[in-house]
Amino acid sequence: MVSRILGLVREQVRAHFLGTTIYSDAFTFAFAIPNLFRRLTAEGAMTNAYIPIFSEVKEKDFEKLWLFATNFFNILLFFTSLITVLGVAFSPALRFIILGENFSEEGVVATVELTQYMFVYILFISLAAFCQGILNSYGQFNKAAFTPVLFNLVFIGCAFLFSDRFSNPAYAFALGVVLGGIVQFLFLLPGIRKLGFRFKARLNLKEENSVRVMKLMVPGLLGVGVYQINIFVANLIAISLGEGAISSLSYSNRLIELVLGVFIVSISTVLLPKFSASAVSENYEKIKDDYLFSLRIITLMSFPAMVGLIYLKEPILNLLFVFQNGTFDAHSLEITAYALQFHAIGLYVIALTRVTQPLLFAFKDMKLPLYAGIVAMVINIVFCFALSPYLGNGGIALANTLSIAVQAVILIFAVKGKVGSLGLVKSYFPFIARIFLASVAMFCFLYYSASYFNLFELHEKIVLAPVLLGLIFAAILFFFLICALLRVEEMKLFKKLISR
Repeated sequence: MVSRILGLVREQVRAHFLGTTIYSDAFTFAFAIPNLFRRLTAEGAMTNAYIPIFSEVKEKDFEKLWLFATNFFNILLFFTSLITVLGVAFSPALRFIILGENFSEEGVVATVELTQYMFVYILFISLAAFCQGILNSYGQFNKAAFTPVLFNLVFIGCAFLFSDRFSNPAYAFALGVVLGGIVQFLFLLPGIRKLGFRFKARLNLKEENSVRVMKLMVPGLLGVGVYQINIFVANLIAISLGEGAISSLSYSNRLIELVLGVFIVSISTVLLPKFSASAVSENYEKIKDDYLFSLRIITLMSFPAMVGLIYLKEPILNLLFVFQNGTFDAHSLEITAYALQFHAIGLYVIALTRVTQPLLFAFKDMKLPLYAGIVAMVINIVFCFALSPYLGNGGIALANTLSIAVQAVILIFAVKGKVGSLGLVKSYFPFIARIFLASVAMFCFLYYSASYFNLFELHEKIVLAPVLLGLIFAAILFFFLICALLRVEEMKLFKKLISR
């Protein structure tokens, strides 16, 4: 939770110094490229493949454990160094991709240079992920969980310390990214040394366990690659729309991810172990009951969140991102709010996907989620091109929502193929109807309350903050009151779930 709050603070700092200027666009696009490779070589594909093999060797062949760990560390070091060198060398080719009438030469130069600087981040964050995997396999989760906090603190510190020393403040942010990656690695390294890791200059690409890890990485690379290509193409289209488009989408998406991280991911963490246990015992009725319960819970949370984000988008963004003497101005607020309404529409289907996809993983089915991701990627790219000329940055946000909706439908049918009929029409659709009515009632409450307090006319944070937060709290209570009147039984179970 601390990490997610600091992540929001990090975006607030970026908004203050960069707003939705061309420098912000350059940084957003540039940082997305190292992040693409980070997902491949660090969190995701690499860790998901490495941790199971490391744990297996630790239990069955401990004498070879640290020889395997050292060898794989060197393989990772070699390939990430190669990616870094090639990335720095070929970054100038970006000018042939992003140069256009809506993106100036100054923006192109900044994007290329920022990309080159931040490619170094891939090296250190990959090594940090390696350390994190080892610590997690020994049950030492706290240190690894704290590293995102360190990254955000370093990033924020560099922004305040060095932004005034560069003509383009984005270079201070790039410095924060690189130093943040280095600090994460150095923070975790002593922990694995205490466990027995020692660096030795040996590299064997044919070592049995290292080969097993690399083979396991292939499906993960494909899955993660589809998702990252999706983001890259969307960013490429966004940057062609003019100054501020890609930055506004980034700020908007950060809010959506914050809501998902606080509520949906937390619920998934509690529910998903049940899926795996039931899959092993082939207790399909239990799986269906748990899955339908998870659907009801995410519906109960995501519907009112959608209403609140869509209707209160301007005052929320005003409170979070607009500061005195900051670069995030009225135009930034307008284009970010415009994107947010289209992102917020997709909150429910994103939550639906994030609950459904791991259920298939519980059945060790990696192919269907991958196929669904590929279909979603194609649909997203097609709709980005089709909608952006008419809706601008909102078209890209809407394309993302539509593609995830299609992905969710495919995944639900895949689940049905695993466990049989889910009984959605009888047991779930009436529940959605009641939540929809409660959400409409909450909207009416917000509409009249916001009008009464002149919420949209308030700009001073000392006045806006208590009024906005008070209205949100009151709207939540009103929503749950209506749910109680409509006899939504899941509220009682929801309270028990939250208490865990």
